Amino acid sequence: MYIYMYRRVQWASFNLPAGTTVTLKLMQGSSEISGQTKLDMINDMNEPITIAGTVPVAQGYKIKLCASTGQCWKSGTFSIKAKIANQPAPVEHIQIMPGDASILTPGSEAYGVYVSGVKTAIAMILAVESHRIEIYGLQSITTTRRASGVQVLVRIHADDTGRDTTSNEDLLAAIQDDDNQRAFVATSGDFMTAAQSSDPNVSKYHGLLIKHVKGLDSKV
Repeated sequence: MYIYMYRRVQWASFNLPAGTTVTLKLMQGSSEISGQTKLDMINDMNEPITIAGTVPVAQGYKIKLCASTGQCWKSGTFSIKAKIANQPAPVEHIQIMPGDASILTPGSEAYGVYVSGVKTAIAMILAVESHRIEIYGLQSITTTRRASGVQVLVRIHADDTGRDTTSNEDLLAAIQDDDNQRAFVATSGDFMTAAQSSDPNVSKYHGLLIKHVKGLDSKV
C-alpha cells in the first residue's frame, strides 16, 4: 500500500451567495473516485485533503469543485504517485504585508483574490512551476508605525516531479532577498488589479500595496 501526504486545495470564487457550501471530488476522467469526496463544506477557499493509499498511482486525475448553487469547476490534470522517499521538508516563510487582515474574511472575494495574487507573485518571482507554494493562514499584526498589517503564512514544498532540483532553502533565501521582496509586493498588487471583482476591498488592498512599494515601512 502507498502512503500519501496531504495536499492543500485552494480556489478563488466570485459572485456566490452568502452561505454557499462546496463539495470537493477526486475525479479520473469522468469517474468519481470512491471515498475521496468532501461534502457540503464552508466555502473558505482552502481545504487540506489526504488521498487514500488505495487510490491507484496514475495520471489523469482532477479535482472537481461544486457549489450548492449547482455550478461546478474542474482543476487542471495531475498525477498521483507514490510517496517520495527522503523528500525534503517544506520551509516556512512569514510574509509581512500592509493592510487590515479583518477584511480578508475566508470565503470573500477579497480573500480569494488576495491569496491567489500572493501565491502567483511568489511563484513568478522565484521562477518556479513545480514547487508547491502553500498559503495556510493570514494573521493580523501591528507594525512599527502602529499601523495594521498582515502576516501571510507560507510553506514552500519541494518539487514532486523531478524537473526542478532547486532546494527549498535556496528558494526561501530568494524570497527573503530585499530586491525580490519589493518586486513581490508590486507584482501582488498587479494581480489584484487584474481581478474582475465586485469587492471594494480588492481595490483597497491594491492601493495599500502600491503605497508600500513607494516607501511605506510595514516591517515589525
